Amino acid sequence: MKLRFTVGHMTAFVLLLALASALRLHGLGHESFNMDEVHQASHYVLPWSEIPSGAARQFQPPLDYYLGYLTAKISDSDFALRLPAAVFGILSIALLVWLGQRLSSWWEALSIGLLASLLPFTIYFSQEARPYAIAVFLFLLQLWALSEFVTNRERYATTGLALLAATVLFLHARTLAPLIITANLVVILMATAAATAVRKQPMNQGWRRPLAAAGILTLGIGAYLPALVFLAREGFTHKLEMSLGTELAQALWSRLDPEALWMSFVVQTEPLTTPIFVLLMLSLP
Repeated sequence: MKLRFTVGHMTAFVLLLALASALRLHGLGHESFNMDEVHQASHYVLPWSEIPSGAARQFQPPLDYYLGYLTAKISDSDFALRLPAAVFGILSIALLVWLGQRLSSWWEALSIGLLASLLPFTIYFSQEARPYAIAVFLFLLQLWALSEFVTNRERYATTGLALLAATVLFLHARTLAPLIITANLVVILMATAAATAVRKQPMNQGWRRPLAAAGILTLGIGAYLPALVFLAREGFTHKLEMSLGTELAQALWSRLDPEALWMSFVVQTEPLTTPIFVLLMLSLP
């Protein structure tokens, strides 16, 4: 899809990014690290091969830890270690505007970008050396790739690979939130494909792309599952060993019941997900 913009649009866009950059870079290194940042940064001294295990001890995938490891090789100042989060926060504003102009007008998209630039919590998470800003950026990147794949009829393979890559990166940004979001997207896409097929639209339109997109997202989830199992094994074992000792931790891990974990997840999230899925179904075209 070609971008349509004027000189006024681009001027406003550049000024918006300048504002977002100033808000996120100002005072980036003034505050000392909080405990979560200290715990994460302490793993940057580990060898590259031990980064996944170190991240798993905090129940996190290693993607943001790898970025911090590389950054620390250049500088280990508070400003430098928080800089990747600030950069991802700024890029998120740019990507949000780009996505917004696809769905509405440029000026509406710029207004959304301005609001996101000024929201205090977006600034806060863009100034913390934790995997929050990168997760937001990769989620927006996943939505961009999904939009390209569903709407672009010429570059089927390229947009499909971009969607798969964005999904895998997003899933490795945080532990469970990206997994839940991606699973919800799969349900939405499959429901959209089913609703479109019921309307008896032509075989080459409507339902095929959403169904294929759901398949790509499912493939991405499958690629992430080994990392999730490793993360759960390493993380739970470390926490148990710290509090109970190695032998008791191994005994408890061997008796871990996945069904009980799944049921607790359903009980805790069901009151929220039911109305959300109702609203999503109502929003289908």
